[in-house]
Amino acid sequence: MTELLYTADEMRAAEAAYPGYPETTGELMERAGRAAAALGLELFPDARRFTVVGGGGSNGGDGRVVARQLEAAGREARVVDAKAGETDLGAPDVIVDALFGTGFAGEPREDAAALIEAVNGAGVPVLAIDLPSGVDASTGEVAGAAVQATATVTVHG
Repeated sequence: MTELLYTADEMRAAEAAYPGYPETTGELMERAGRAAAALGLELFPDARRFTVVGGGGSNGGDGRVVARQLEAAGREARVVDAKAGETDLGAPDVIVDALFGTGFAGEPREDAAALIEAVNGAGVPVLAIDLPSGVDASTGEVAGAAVQATATVTVHG
């Protein structure tokens, strides 16, 4: 199913219009993370080991919620924090891409590009949160490395 999504600017405006934002950011991350984890479990019911690749922004926060929800569902969840320089993906059945979110534009830095290439080379399905990392949220353009996602979950609207 293809639906038009908000541009990065429209998403920032929608978030700013949310009652109590930015104080409610944690609540929004909880909702997004629960939805992404539920979809991951639905799409990949036999997966036992998940690696969540996250950054330092809200998308990374969504990813940490996903990991917590997956663990609560009895799955192993490894979190790779790109901001901390972590790169070991382990041996997952599925990777959750929570590296960059709707605010991303341009080309990933060299370290992030290397991590994206590692995700793409892992040979396992990838579930992207919001959009595959490396894709410009407003234009859909790819200026450098971009995650090749099997599926993408977005909770914009």
